[in-house]
Amino acid sequence: MNNLGIKIKQLRKESGILQSELGEFTCCSGQVISNIERGYTKPAPEQIAKIAEYFNVPTDYLLGKDDCRWIADSPYSRSDALSKRITERMRYLQIDVSSLAKAAELDEAICSSIISGNTKPNIDTLLKIARSLQTTTDFLSGTTNYAIAVSSEDEQDIILYFRGMDKSHRRRFMGLLEDLKNE
Repeated sequence: MNNLGIKIKQLRKESGILQSELGEFTCCSGQVISNIERGYTKPAPEQIAKIAEYFNVPTDYLLGKDDCRWIADSPYSRSDALSKRITERMRYLQIDVSSLAKAAELDEAICSSIISGNTKPNIDTLLKIARSLQTTTDFLSGTTNYAIAVSSEDEQDIILYFRGMDKSHRRRFMGLLEDLKNE
């Protein structure tokens, strides 16, 4: 059993649902879910995104890129997020298709096709692109609006603490951070 399969099975057991129920949500059979859990079938990126959506966890958690099961923002429409997000990150990093292809160790024509939305990348390709663009698969797929992932428990603790504050305390906190930054 692979890590992806182990995590899916664990989440499914915690939720008390059957493989067939998860399969119905992800538009496949319970047998396909069973095969994914046992590592016999490699799911498509769309299936991973649907599974992550069902359990309300980041795709990076399922893929083993992050141990955090917490999503920073609620998902929005993901219909054409991938090509827009890749283009956005390329602009931000000031790289072209050739540079992205080289960094991701992919064929330039395939990269162009993914960016244009004509090709949907498999999960391995998506991971390579995300790494090359210094972001997460969650950002590229539209699961979160944040290009940078929470990288430590300390960052996660700060965010959770901040979310628990009322508005006036948040403003004071942000002021203190600004003061620290300016020192």
